[in-house]
Amino acid sequence: YRTLAEHNPAAYNPNLAMSLNNLASYQAESGQQREALKTAQEATNLYRTLAEHNPAAYNPNLAMALNTLANFLESNGQQHEALQTAQEATNLYRTLADHNPAAYNPNLAMALNNLAIRQAENGQQREALKTAQEATNLYRTLADHNPAAYNPNLAMALNNLAIRQAENGQQREALKTAQEATNLYRTLADHNPAAHTLNLTKSLNTYADILERSDNTKEAARIRQEREKVLKQIEEMEEGDA
Repeated sequence: YRTLAEHNPAAYNPNLAMSLNNLASYQAESGQQREALKTAQEATNLYRTLAEHNPAAYNPNLAMALNTLANFLESNGQQHEALQTAQEATNLYRTLADHNPAAYNPNLAMALNNLAIRQAENGQQREALKTAQEATNLYRTLADHNPAAYNPNLAMALNNLAIRQAENGQQREALKTAQEATNLYRTLADHNPAAHTLNLTKSLNTYADILERSDNTKEAARIRQEREKVLKQIEEMEEGDA
């Protein structure tokens, strides 16, 4: 695509940008974090140029590329740049969702969830809580209309929100949210263990941590025992697949 784009940029730059975005993901999966960041930056720059000339066509791709780039910036220890990029992605998705909520509210919810994590990493705890709450509200609405598609995202957002609430000293709210996240993951894992059991262990860990902070050590110990049991089930599933 690079060779084709050199000869006919108007025709092939969109394909080059898409292939670069995909290549960045493959590089990251292979542990090539620095290369992935460089590739994602090139994809984003290309989409930015395309979006300047045709925003209606390419703003969605630019938002997607920015979201990906923010993750790679974080992986490479560039926390501040990751936050700025995540904020730009969120702003773009918010504009897109304003014009077409049905198409872009799922992307906006995802961008908000990522932004909340980036804000927390940069010490912006109050902003992170507010953003995580917005992401959760959006996923709850989506899950009300299509539970099969969005309950996993809602569970993820709830787990993130519980962490943010705990960081802001809202222990009672954090306990309630963590319990809801865990119950949702339990249900999801019952129906599809392969897809959701690992996330259940993360949620159980969050729940146990918050219980301990609330001085409910007995219940925290029980939840940690449940987590150990689930981890053992994962090991047995992996052994069965081997």
